[in-house]
Amino acid sequence: MHEIPYDGYIYKGRRRCRRTSHRGTTSRSGSHFILIYKIMFLSIEKRIFLKKLVPGLQKLMRYTGHDQKIGGTPPSNDSDEFIKKRLLTRTQDGRYELSVGKFRVAIDTVDINEILIYLDQISLTIGRAYTMALPDPLLFSKEDIEFVRLIDVGEIRTFTDFLMF
Repeated sequence: MHEIPYDGYIYKGRRRCRRTSHRGTTSRSGSHFILIYKIMFLSIEKRIFLKKLVPGLQKLMRYTGHDQKIGGTPPSNDSDEFIKKRLLTRTQDGRYELSVGKFRVAIDTVDINEILIYLDQISLTIGRAYTMALPDPLLFSKEDIEFVRLIDVGEIRTFTDFLMF
């Protein structure tokens, strides 16, 4: 099982953290609390909503320079390696950028949860991606409108929050 502390970030090994309520269960081992999260599920509605935010994630990665950091350096972890090999493309001028099409395909075909949690770790959150995407509200379904409302009120701030919802 994966270990995930209360703040939504994945850490290897044990880390001190407070007990949480609804996000999972905690167990005590010495002076450490270990949070074992429940299986996070990406429903069809969540997948459709994420696909609408991918252009914003592409802009956000370009703005923060994470596309160049991940593409231009040797991978430091499995998530970096996956993003570099499967989600980034190299432009004609030699720069890296997130491929919207590849990411949308990955949402449907790959267990993308760990990548989304990794994006939270490097401060690429769903709230920021939504802000950068500027999606057309006329294309939103009833479920999409609920996700947007939860992002606007702050109940969903990170991809981890989105996965747990």
